[in-house]
Amino acid sequence: MTRSILPFILVLVGCSQATAERDEPVREDVGESGVLEFELDLAGAVPAGKVSAELTILRDDVPLEGVNVWITARMPGHTHTESAARADDLGEGIYEINDLELMMPGEWTLELDAEAEGAHDTVTFEILVE
Repeated sequence: MTRSILPFILVLVGCSQATAERDEPVREDVGESGVLEFELDLAGAVPAGKVSAELTILRDDVPLEGVNVWITARMPGHTHTESAARADDLGEGIYEINDLELMMPGEWTLELDAEAEGAHDTVTFEILVE
């Protein structure tokens, strides 16, 4: 009986580990200037097409409102593949990125450029599009 249960347990453990690795939606980083903190809530791997995501911007650990945020998506090595969008301010330091077109599967970079209250900062996140 032990032999028949063991393969089933290994399959369950293997599946749960793969899911945990792929399901890390929040990416956090400090901008290149060190002024703003960015938290991008986006699935570990996203489907090709129009993508939406939530972004939180902080300054000194305090949510920052009124930030102008531009997003440029690029595929490294593919100069012809680029998409741009502007994030909508939802208040309390939360911004929504809507309809960012990621046409092809593969590795993409999302370059965020943020300006507010005399502060300017940029950050780049890498994402996988399936």
